[in-house]
Amino acid sequence: MVPTVISVIGPDSGAQAQVADALRAELGPGYAVKAGAGPDARPDVVVAAVGAPTAEDVDVVQAVAESQGLVVVFVSGDDATSASPWPTHPGWLHAGSIQEVAELVAGLGVDMHRWESDAHRADNERQQRVGIAIRLASNRLAHRLVGEPGAPPPAGPIRADDVPELHAVFCAGLREAVLEQGVAFPSVDTSLAPQPEEEAAPVWQAVEPWAWLSALVAGAGMGALTWRLTGALVAALLVGLVVAGLSVAARWWSRRAGRMELESAQQCKRLRESWARMVADVISRLHIPRVADTLTHAPTTLRTT
Repeated sequence: MVPTVISVIGPDSGAQAQVADALRAELGPGYAVKAGAGPDARPDVVVAAVGAPTAEDVDVVQAVAESQGLVVVFVSGDDATSASPWPTHPGWLHAGSIQEVAELVAGLGVDMHRWESDAHRADNERQQRVGIAIRLASNRLAHRLVGEPGAPPPAGPIRADDVPELHAVFCAGLREAVLEQGVAFPSVDTSLAPQPEEEAAPVWQAVEPWAWLSALVAGAGMGALTWRLTGALVAALLVGLVVAGLSVAARWWSRRAGRMELESAQQCKRLRESWARMVADVISRLHIPRVADTLTHAPTTLRTT
């Protein structure tokens, strides 16, 4: 942790050391009080321990105030009751005692411990906010593409041929959601695992044996009824074949619709699981610059207002 550097200057080296020792005792840890430290020490606050005002001392204090932005003027010793008070200029802060000097210094210097703690907390909160925002955006996008779990997709059943396009739309939306948070999209694997191919069963295997038997019975019954009513064998055969074929076709269509719904549910589940893994991977790999990591390399600053 970088301490707040306090430089005590003045025309009398003895007064410098005396004021520095007293100020060091008043401020405690977190402050480095240096007597006679110049610009090379990069002081955060300069305390001018002066006596009666002289033209040369006033010029020096004014130069320090212009360089630092402000200076604390402390008249020490017997000169504190001098009939010639020090002038007041912008950037000059006058103190009548060591306690007042310590109060001014404490008010001007930055509390680095608190600053670093606040920076860590702000970094953690930003990390959480970014992750939550990305998850919410990805969830909204997934619901728009494949619907809620257990509900049919908004645009109708999803087939295997539709998966690559939906996945590409989701990846683009996820990238946009990350960029909206002001961070770069990390390097992650956005490919979708291939779907194992399944051969379509022929009609005679797609329809259950009992459905075939039921179709034959229905066809035979209608054919027999037609032959009894018309006495035409050919017409009876045609009616029986048509009825049997329609029965098989109706069952096949029903089975096909069921398979499409099952395939759609499987594809939706596959996409949701892949997208959930991708979002988790993206959030875990996000690089969000942390303010707290730069504080140990930054000098303390001053509140000048």
